Amino acid sequence: MEVLITGNGVKINSVLKAYIQRRIDFALSRFSNKVRRIRVVVTKKRCPEGGIEKLCRIRVQLLGNTTLAVSHSDNDFHSAITHATDQIHRVVDRRIKFSRTFSVKERVDKGTMRGIESK
Repeated sequence: MEVLITGNGVKINSVLKAYIQRRIDFALSRFSNKVRRIRVVVTKKRCPEGGIEKLCRIRVQLLGNTTLAVSHSDNDFHSAITHATDQIHRVVDRRIKFSRTFSVKERVDKGTMRGIESK
């Protein structure tokens, strides 16, 4: 599981990088055998009301070349990172559960499950 952390117009110090790594590990470590690459980009964006919001984008590439992505903006980087990692955890979990359900259902439909004979 390769993790790439970059900043777009933002300097990422060692404290922020460690925080991102810790949140990614916490959110996605149980899926490490299904994840090929994770890319985290933090940036700043202007909000319509005035001011600057911090944005965290996370893209996860699964082993089957499926790419999942989330983004979250907030008033500070730590909050944006926390919410984005929570979101990507739910998205990856849902996708993997869907894949398992689909493959089991497909095998049942074809009659290839053990103990099931096709007629």
